[in-house]
Amino acid sequence: MTELADIWRDIHYPSFAAAFAAELPDISPEALITVGERLQLVAVALGAEAHPFSEDHAVGSGWAVEWKTVIHGDPKAERPWTPNPRP
Repeated sequence: MTELADIWRDIHYPSFAAAFAAELPDISPEALITVGERLQLVAVALGAEAHPFSEDHAVGSGWAVEWKTVIHGDPKAERPWTPNPRP
């Protein structure tokens, strides 16, 4: 979460600058260029809120550690509720 500003400024903004200018004419280029910097300021805190299972209290409060589990890559609503869920 420490590379967002550089990646946004050096890769993403230049790739989409023309589209931003066309679709968001009321937003200044300066505001768009700094999106990565502003996101980087809150990214670790937002990640800790979204996944509060870390025991590292520097990252999160750890309040949900007891419910920590492995996240499955392809969750489907039917899986927990059917006796023979599809693979």
